Amino acid sequence: MIGPDEEPLAEVRVRASAGQAAKLIEWAVVWPERTWAVEGAAGLAHLLARQLVAAREHVLDVQPQMGRDRSAHSRRENAGDERKPDRPV
Repeated sequence: MIGPDEEPLAEVRVRASAGQAAKLIEWAVVWPERTWAVEGAAGLAHLLARQLVAAREHVLDVQPQMGRDRSAHSRRENAGDERKPDRPV
C-alpha cells in the first residue's frame, strides 16, 4: 500500500488463487478510498485484476518493470561513454 505522497504504508503477499482478491480486499479494508495498481493486469495478472474489478474495486494496469530495469542497467554500464546523451553530469 502506498500513501498519497507515494510513501510505503504496508505490504502483503497472497498466493494466486480463486480467493486472492477477497484476501487482498479484507487486508485493505482500513483504506476505504483505494486504487489497486496491478502489474501486468492484461497479462499474467489478468485473473487478479478481473477479480478486483468484479468486487467493484478501482484497478489500474501497471506496465512491467523489466524494460525500465534494463535501460537503467544500460545507462550505468555506459556512464563513461561520451557519445551517450544521458551520461551523468
